[in-house]
Amino acid sequence: MHFQGSTSDGARSYMPEYCGVYLVYRGIWSEKDKLFYCHEIIYIGKADNIKQRHINHERRNDFFAACRPGEIVFYSYAEVPATSVDCVEAALIYHTQPRLNDKGKDTFPYGKTHVVSDGACALLDTDIVVE
Repeated sequence: MHFQGSTSDGARSYMPEYCGVYLVYRGIWSEKDKLFYCHEIIYIGKADNIKQRHINHERRNDFFAACRPGEIVFYSYAEVPATSVDCVEAALIYHTQPRLNDKGKDTFPYGKTHVVSDGACALLDTDIVVE
């Protein structure tokens, strides 16, 4: 799957309207470099429509609370077919163990799964196999 860039929380209304998975990061924006420097993946989720999911995400306050002074919240996202999105999300959570995910860190309810990622997916292993 290809992570197609990142979006700051303030620009979440520009997120794509497709089914997929998303990563929530805490980090800093460098005005000098015009780059976001990721410190941690704090949450991983899925949505039938990523943009609509983030308009009023019930965990948004938790995302901000996980940030340290000077940090901001950024999102990265990848399109995933609806038939695979539950399995892909579960594999990413199980493998990555984001601190704000409450479910899916202790068990993986699917068979052997191989997830290959590229693009804007900092701090995420790009070749994950989960059993």
